[in-house]
Amino acid sequence: MQRISIEYRKLSNTHGVSADSIADKRQALEHTEDSLRYLIYDKTLDQLGRSDSASPVFADELSGICLMIRHYEAFAGLRERAEVQYDRLPETVKRSRTGKEMYVALYPPTRVRTGDRMADAELVDPDGETHRLSEYLGKYVLLDFWSFGCGPCLQSLPELKAVSESYRDRLTVISITSDPKDQWETASKEHGITWVNLNASDDPAVGDRYGVNGIPHQVIISPEGIILDSWAGYGQGLLEQRLKIHLPD
Repeated sequence: MQRISIEYRKLSNTHGVSADSIADKRQALEHTEDSLRYLIYDKTLDQLGRSDSASPVFADELSGICLMIRHYEAFAGLRERAEVQYDRLPETVKRSRTGKEMYVALYPPTRVRTGDRMADAELVDPDGETHRLSEYLGKYVLLDFWSFGCGPCLQSLPELKAVSESYRDRLTVISITSDPKDQWETASKEHGITWVNLNASDDPAVGDRYGVNGIPHQVIISPEGIILDSWAGYGQGLLEQRLKIHLPD
């Protein structure tokens, strides 16, 4: 793995070599890297099968493997063995945030797409009150998936505030994060989030249901609960453009 890392650095400093040649070498390195990682995770799962499932190290190692299975098809062949080790976890670990994230990685929820009925969820506001997303229907709804450590997310907040004010009669803006609650509360105050602000750290499947792979990710929902639009990333003015398409004057 170290030698592969060295080769990657060499490629970034290559001069006078065609882009196609570099791309081919990079692809070969990625294939080799994936193969080595697969072997590492394969042997780790063997070790976990002989280890104490109540150990914090057990949960840490299994969590890392589950996340790789979730995000990279190259490791899908390890899913069934990871499921076996997940089943061995104590119930207290399964109910923890890490345990819930592992479950979502191994058993991905059904994703909703444009034209589908929205996916409901129970989330918590800064006062500790629980809300269902469906309770905000009746107006258009804009879901904004964000994190305090995401630069583009923070860049988008002034536009979200402007939208929440200019469309207040027709639209409810709902920001959703899975950040730890103390960091979420601090960031919310620092950046002046005055619209609906909910935390999904107790339900990590919410983002998966809406196909969130990168943030910011935004979803427009009709007053009847039908998904009208969904996109990721931030561009100045993009949000306003999308809303003008879907919200009649």
